[in-house]
Amino acid sequence: GYSLYRRQDEGVDDDLTRGGRSLELCERVRSLSFAYFDIDGRRITEWNSLEGERKNKLPYRVEIDLKVEDPRGKVHEFRTQVFLPTAS
Repeated sequence: GYSLYRRQDEGVDDDLTRGGRSLELCERVRSLSFAYFDIDGRRITEWNSLEGERKNKLPYRVEIDLKVEDPRGKVHEFRTQVFLPTAS
């Protein structure tokens, strides 16, 4: 399986894809997916805040679905939704 990492960059610059430090959060990841919801509750599978119609906007909430495999090979699914109160 894959490992899930968190990358955090304290520096403020124009490159969101480099720098910072990484920390492994979870091993044996089978899948990780996100769904985004706009202010009207519409479910959207991709969200781009850097360009297009959603430029400089955040989703109202994000659904996170994580599937991990235990040492015995059984897959466990974890799902949560996070509300972003600063979204508009």
